[in-house]
Amino acid sequence: MSEPAPVVSYARISSDLRGDEHGIQDKYQLNRETAARHGWAVVFEFTDNDKSADKADVFSES
Repeated sequence: MSEPAPVVSYARISSDLRGDEHGIQDKYQLNRETAARHGWAVVFEFTDNDKSADKADVFSES
């Protein structure tokens, strides 16, 4: 049997009003379940909490 494919899990919430990352944790759980269904191994979790593309510091024109 082959090794599981390594994958990175990404979760972003544009507004975390409670500041407790509950939405991020929910998304990571969903990502872990999806990875398990496909036989993948989550090797890193990347987070953008309380980041919105609507905020000036997120996007700048070149």
